[in-house]
Amino acid sequence: MKSVFRLPTALAAAALICAVHVAGASSATAAPAATVEEIPLSFAYYDPAIAEENGFRIVQDAEGMQRSEPVTEEAKALVAKQSRHTVIGKCGSATLNMARVGGTRQVFVSTGYRVPLPTVYHTWTVDLTRGSQAWAVGLNGGPTTGSWSASRTVTTNNNQGVRGIVRAGSHAFLTNGAVCFAGAPNSGT
Repeated sequence: MKSVFRLPTALAAAALICAVHVAGASSATAAPAATVEEIPLSFAYYDPAIAEENGFRIVQDAEGMQRSEPVTEEAKALVAKQSRHTVIGKCGSATLNMARVGGTRQVFVSTGYRVPLPTVYHTWTVDLTRGSQAWAVGLNGGPTTGSWSASRTVTTNNNQGVRGIVRAGSHAFLTNGAVCFAGAPNSGT
């Protein structure tokens, strides 16, 4: 598959521990959620241009299965830094957590992902709905170390329940060319 864009090399040490919680907000403005559910990201395909830009190459075995191999010393060193419990090629997990804040007229949204390698870019949107009203929280960006989280406060102007879901199609481009899609984590208030 041809890359639509080329991004700069983002070879940094992968941070393999990701905790997405409401700790960034003061306890006076947000109640922490009871649980944080991690939903698997699913592998979609390899982007050969991104892999090449970051020192990897995509190879195909006799059965037609693709994998990404490090070629440069920098890419080999990056893969060597991974935990022995990390399997390169698995995509990781995504989270979404929400809580009422601001006198219940606002919703605090916290989301993120954990992948086995640094990323060069991610396209990430959280969709919120309440009745016929909807809000989209765009959080595109990168590069990341492989562990990323972000939060936003959305004004809803009342205390009715709000449902949230990471939009289908939200994904991250890993430095080895893997493209990993969110598994639609969801939450509510």
